[in-house]
Formats: sequence, C-alpha cells, structure tokens
Amino acid sequence: MSVHLIQIQDFIQSYVNAIAVILNVGVTVVDKDLVRIGGTSPYSDQIGQTINHASFYKKIISTGNPGIMCKSLDDQLCSQCNFYDECPELADIAYPIRYEDEVVGVIGIIAFSEQAKHKLIENDSNYKNFLMHMSMLLESKLLTLRQNHELEEKLDGVMSIARQEINNSHFVGQDSKIINMLNLAGRVCNSDSTILITGESGTGKDVLAKVIHGMSTRADKMMISINCGAIPESLIESELFGYVAGAFTGANKKGQIGKFELANNSTLFLDEIGEMSLSAQTKLLRVLQEKVVFRIGSDIGIPVNVRVICATNQNLLTLVAENKFRMDLYYRINVLPFEIPPLRERQQDITVLSQVFLNDFNDKLRKNITLAKQEVIDIFTGYSWPGNVRELKNIIEYLVNIKDGGDIELEDLPSHFISSRLLQESENASLKSLLLAQEKQILKNLLVSAPTLPDKKDLAERLGISLSSLYRKMGQYDLQ
Repeated sequence: MSVHLIQIQDFIQSYVNAIAVILNVGVTVVDKDLVRIGGTSPYSDQIGQTINHASFYKKIISTGNPGIMCKSLDDQLCSQCNFYDECPELADIAYPIRYEDEVVGVIGIIAFSEQAKHKLIENDSNYKNFLMHMSMLLESKLLTLRQNHELEEKLDGVMSIARQEINNSHFVGQDSKIINMLNLAGRVCNSDSTILITGESGTGKDVLAKVIHGMSTRADKMMISINCGAIPESLIESELFGYVAGAFTGANKKGQIGKFELANNSTLFLDEIGEMSLSAQTKLLRVLQEKVVFRIGSDIGIPVNVRVICATNQNLLTLVAENKFRMDLYYRINVLPFEIPPLRERQQDITVLSQVFLNDFNDKLRKNITLAKQEVIDIFTGYSWPGNVRELKNIIEYLVNIKDGGDIELEDLPSHFISSRLLQESENASLKSLLLAQEKQILKNLLVSAPTLPDKKDLAERLGISLSSLYRKMGQYDLQ
C-alpha cells in the first residue's frame, strides 16, 4: 500500500499551527511533488497548490539531507529564483520527511523578519533536531495509517466472507411445508418485526436466519450471532449489552461494546433464546421495546436499529408455565413465527439434501462418490434422523471420507443404520435372513483390521472357526 502526506493533512495542519505558535515562526509542509500540504500565514491560503519557487526544497528531496537557506545574493538557490525580489522568506530550515527510507516530503521552518532570521541561524542545530522529531512523528503517523488501512482491509475481507456465506446460504427443500416457509420468509424479510424460529436441534434454524438476513435490505451488513446457551449466565448480559470501564471486577479497562451495538443497522440472531436468564430477558425486553441499549455500569442510552431473530428447540410456553421464561417477552419475540419441521417429516427432502451434501464433499475431498443404490436410498428415507439435517450432513461426510470412489454400498453405512433397517424389516423377514445380514456386517467390520493372512488366521481363531470357513464366508458375502 502506498501512503501520501495528503492522507494525514488534518493532522499535519494541526501540528503546523501548534509549532508556529510555540516557536513564533512560519511553518510549511510539502509533499515530494512540491504540493503544499500544510502551512501557516502567508501560506495557509496556498494549501493544495504546487509551489513554484522550490529549488531549495527540491534539493532536500533529492539529497535526503536537511538544510538551511538564507535570502542573499550569495546563495545561488535563492538568488537565481525568479521570485527573489518578491519572496518574503528571509531564512528557511528544512528537514526531509521519510517513509520506509523514501523521502515523501519536506517540513520547513521559515523566518519572515530579521529578528526571526537571526534566531534561526544562531540556533540552526536545535531547530534541525526539532524538525527531525517532527519528521519522525509524521512518519509514525503514516505507518499507523498503513496499519489501520491493512486492518480495515482484513476486516473488509472478513465482512466479505461473512456476507458471501450469508448470500450463499440456501435452505434446501421441496417439501410443501418448506416451500411455504421460504415464501413467508421472502414476504417478511424487510420487516423490522422480531422473528421466532422453532424446531428440533439440527433442523437448520441458523441457516434460515441467514437466508432471511441475506434477502433483506440489511444484507450489506454482517449478521451478528450469539448462542445464549453457550455463554455463562454471568456473562450473557455483558455480551449482549456491553459494559463501561470498571463496571465490574475483571472487566476490560476500556469497556466493551455489546452485540446489539455491533448489530446496529443489521440483524442480531439470538440462538437458544430459551437458555437466557430471567435477568437478561428483562433487559432484552426493554431493548426490544425502546430500541435503546444501556451498557452495564452506565445510565446513558445508546439508540440501536436492530432486527432481532430468535431461535430455540424448546417449547417456550412450557418454560413460561414453569416461570423460566417471561410471558411478555415470549409474545414480543413471537411476532413472526417460523417452525421448521424435522427431517423425518419431509422424506422427499432427504435424497435432495443427500445429493447437495454429496456434491459439496466430493468437491472438497476431490472425489466422485455417487448415491445410486436404491437399497441405500431406501434406508436413508426410512431412517428417523434424530439429529435431523446436521446428522445427515455428518453421515454423508463420513461416507465420502471412507470411500475412494463409486456408489455408496449398503456395507458402507454405519452399523446403526443396518440395525435400523433390520428392525424395519423384522416383521416380514425370517430369523435366518436377519442373522445372515448381521453376520455379514460383523465380518466386514472385523476384516478391516485383518488385511494379511496371519491377521485372518488370528481372526478365525478368535471367532472359533477354521481359516477355510472364514474364507468361505468372505466369498459368500463378497468381502475382500
């Protein structure tokens, strides 16, 4: 990143004015292109203009050395200037301004009277030393500017990634309940009304929140999220509302901004809202009603414009009946309710989601695994999925990891899937077929750790069968 003195012009002008008052001299700063960045009278009206009698400053920039000039016919730089007769400067001490070993400008102290001229000449070493420190100060300011710019770029990068993640968030589903839910989300996305998303763990409540934020006019700002159940009760209020310096023992000496302030003009997602303490609920209700945040330890209100989306896998009305959740807060956050059905109630979405996750993990792991075997699809659609979409995603990730290529086979599935299938088929299956299926799965799992002939001999001995019987069963079940 290149930096220029013009970027800290306000800072330069304030210091130029201060130096002039303290030393009772004229002061100016020019950049390497001889454009005046700061100056006191009579140059305060020439800021932004290129100086046209700059032989002295050109020499400072080219050599990188400080210098002193007195107006006299003996000084060639001065006497040969076209503005010699009309120039009010009687003496000038100048020092180069550096940034990373490059001269980026000059700072000069100027005398406009004979008294000031003699003072500069008699104390030139002191003035040069003073200007050296001023030059170092400006270099430090430029360095800080660069660091801040790099920090802003990093922050912009994080924001861009976050916005991209939100913009790329899609709630996948073909079930009529999901379609109706997404249609409603599109209709209310730009409202400021509070949303309550309910559903079992793993159904994708956070994804729906991102989708709603991504469709809204607030999408250019990063959605701020907080899991109310993952933060200790003693800290939840400081996380949400922030605190001032010295608000409590162990507090940051500079205080801390809360999530509500961070989410100003954006969306705040409060996950697991049912885990919030009653004390924090009271303060949350106040913020939702008044649109004003009070940091802990302060009585100064901070106005906020935040769209709040809450989520829970609990029955809040049950918590209300148990005096664990405020009834008035429940009705305040349940303005726009969304209920995500569990995966077991949307069977047609199971294969759709499976393929989406399969494509994602194939890309990430550079593989080409396919889900084509009907018996595997039948097990997927018949499984209860207690962990919902999250469990399905984890299973697909597991399968893509363990396979090198080809179709996902029945034998690739974790044992609890086979057990689930056996339970489903037990009413119509014979005991023999159930035992054979179980034997096949057991042998498959054991053979993973028995790749060599000695390993297989040990395995047969542990199972109480001969090696030939083990090989016969391997052939029967098509096991390697």
